[in-house]
Amino acid sequence: MAAETPSFCDLPGVAWTPRCRIADGAETVSQVIDAASDPLGYLADSLQAAAAGLAGVVLPALESLTHPDLSAEWFVSAYAVSWALSIFVFVVFLGWNFLGLSRRRVSGDDVIETVTFYTPLFLGGALLGPLLGNMVLGLTGALTDSIIRWGIAGSVEETTGALNDAIAAGNSAQMVG
Repeated sequence: MAAETPSFCDLPGVAWTPRCRIADGAETVSQVIDAASDPLGYLADSLQAAAAGLAGVVLPALESLTHPDLSAEWFVSAYAVSWALSIFVFVVFLGWNFLGLSRRRVSGDDVIETVTFYTPLFLGGALLGPLLGNMVLGLTGALTDSIIRWGIAGSVEETTGALNDAIAAGNSAQMVG
C-alpha cells in the first residue's frame, strides 16, 4: 500500500499562506453548506463521530485509571520528596510547639500530648500510608474489573471494539434513537 503524499498545506511553515487559507475557508464553507442542507443528518453524523471517539478513546482511558502504575520511577521519586517535605514540616511544627512552651504560650501538657500521641500517629501514618493506599487502589481496581466482567461480556477492549464497529457500520440516521 502506497503512503499518502502530504498536501502542500501539510508542509511545515506554509499553513499561513493565502493558498492554504483559501483552502481552509473553502472547507469551512463546504461544511456550513452541508450542515444547512441537512441539519439533522449533519447532527447525526457528528453524534456518530463523537460516539466513536467516546467508545474508542475515553472509555478505555477511564478503565485504565483504576490501575495506576505505582512502581513508576516518577511516582517513587515524588513520594520520596513528599516524605522528606512532610518530615521537615512536622519538625518545624514540633519546634514551634517547643518555642511556644518556652514562651509560656503552650502548656507542657500540650507538648507532651504532641510528642507522645501525635508524633507516633504521624510516623505510623507516614509509614503505613503507601501500603494502605496501594491496598485501596488494588481493591478499587478489582472492584472495577468485577463490575466490568459482570456488566460486560468479555474484556473492555472487546466491548469497546464491538461498540466502535457497531457505530462505524451503522447508518447515522438510524442510530439517533
